[in-house]
Amino acid sequence: MPKKTKVASKRKARAAAAGPVAGSGAGEDGAGRGAGTGSGGGGGASSSCSSSKKKKKKKKRKTAGTPITGGGVRSRRQARALTSAFHELSHELEALRARAGRGEGEAVAGRMAEVEAKLAAMGGRKAYQDASILSTSIYSTSKWVFQIVTRMGRRPSSGEPPLRVLEVGAINTKLLVTPWLDVLAIDLLARAPGITQMDFFDVRPEPIYDVVVCAMVLNCLPTPRARGLMLVNLAALLKPRGLLFIMLPRLCFRTAYMDQSTFEAILSKLGFVIRHNKFSPKLAHYALTFRNPAAADAASAENRAATLAALAEAFPSSPPTEGKGSKDFALVFDPDVVA
Repeated sequence: MPKKTKVASKRKARAAAAGPVAGSGAGEDGAGRGAGTGSGGGGGASSSCSSSKKKKKKKKRKTAGTPITGGGVRSRRQARALTSAFHELSHELEALRARAGRGEGEAVAGRMAEVEAKLAAMGGRKAYQDASILSTSIYSTSKWVFQIVTRMGRRPSSGEPPLRVLEVGAINTKLLVTPWLDVLAIDLLARAPGITQMDFFDVRPEPIYDVVVCAMVLNCLPTPRARGLMLVNLAALLKPRGLLFIMLPRLCFRTAYMDQSTFEAILSKLGFVIRHNKFSPKLAHYALTFRNPAAADAASAENRAATLAALAEAFPSSPPTEGKGSKDFALVFDPDVVA
């Protein structure tokens, strides 16, 4: 074989072994993607495989169950599970204590100790508030309050006095730091500067507030009678045309003792008019105005007892006194509970 032919044959062999020429479309694409990892397509396949494994691992971690403990709430799902468990156990504990007060101490002592231990293990009220703080950081109740107050023309103009507000069950200071609001924020366990540690039933029932905000509190009360009294006292705190914001789980409307139409009829009987409402899959939001022109009379103990008696006649019921929260949500109107 001539020398030139041998050289040409060797060049062809080397070219075939090297693959497509760098200037061709397919080869440029493959070489470009493989440049950072070593050898063309092999590097790309390795990267894709690695990415697939990472995605599978991530998905597995996301669906894994997280224990309900006081060690920090990290997701909305965990927050919801913790608050639900806290409500259930707290209401059961209150019912057990009531039974103990009726002379059944020995029969319920063991279960009371179990429930108290479970509450302590999950972190108690502090962990419950941590969960609530996480939930409100995702959905802001205060933002909805701002929107409705502004939409209804209640936001004061420059130079006008701020609206006087009572926030029941405050877990953040978003309303407190608003310059056009004069806020008394209360909670059973105050966690932030400016929030007053106080029981709602220690608030003097007098009609001095332009706005009252009661978010996810009514459903937390341990007995139907306490919930009935809270609604009456909320009305007693408002000025004529005052605004009441109530938020509670929609689960409260799916019990043997309460549905949405009954709850709204009770609000109407109390003197409230529904101005705005909003329903998410899990929560019900109400913005109400108080239409009672004689708000001062409604605040007296005598008239609050009379209101409870009228509600008891209009909405007679025999719900359990030992309900375990939203699943057994009920309202009882008992004039004897007014101090």
